[in-house]
Amino acid sequence: MAYDSSKPANNELLDNVASVIRANQDAVETTIAVDHNSMGTTNDGKHKQVTLPELATKPDASGTTDVGYVYTKNDGSKTELFFEDEDANEVQITKGGSPLGGADVFCVFDGSTAGANPKTLTPSNSRNVTNVTRTAKGSFTVNFTTALTDANYTATVFAKGSSASHVAFVDTMTKAAGTLSFTLKDHSFTTSATNTFNGTDINVVVFRES
Repeated sequence: MAYDSSKPANNELLDNVASVIRANQDAVETTIAVDHNSMGTTNDGKHKQVTLPELATKPDASGTTDVGYVYTKNDGSKTELFFEDEDANEVQITKGGSPLGGADVFCVFDGSTAGANPKTLTPSNSRNVTNVTRTAKGSFTVNFTTALTDANYTATVFAKGSSASHVAFVDTMTKAAGTLSFTLKDHSFTTSATNTFNGTDINVVVFRES
């Protein structure tokens, strides 16, 4: 049963009071267990999680002092986390599965891994990246796990050159909502030669915060 604050009723028969109270107690424990550890355990009362139902509008902070609100709201595409201060200033905390203020996409990978092209490469560290495809020598496509809203983002790619007298640079770049493709080249300061390059330490960072 669901919790019923009207039970036991004032005219409840004495023989029935205990079972009615226990049923209501069970309903209370079921509700508490949604976000809390079970009562009577070593973690009694501690949160397992915090479930925040989506609000239609932000809280009304008018007339409040020394308080803040954490809540979820639909930002136009999905439910995201927000904070509002006592002056009713609203700050969006998450966007598309990533915290705002952090990179939407990043990865570190070795582009020189042996194998015929196209070759699927696994990043050593990443966020929102399924894998990287080396389509040809020096040409790579970063495949996003969750596509961004569009290709209107900032992307930075940097890598070490093949030696101390070489520098690596991005020659071409193509942005899409779900992928970032680029060609990496290596330039020699001593011979002025420039060649496509499978770098061993390639770093990619993507930001889009709107």
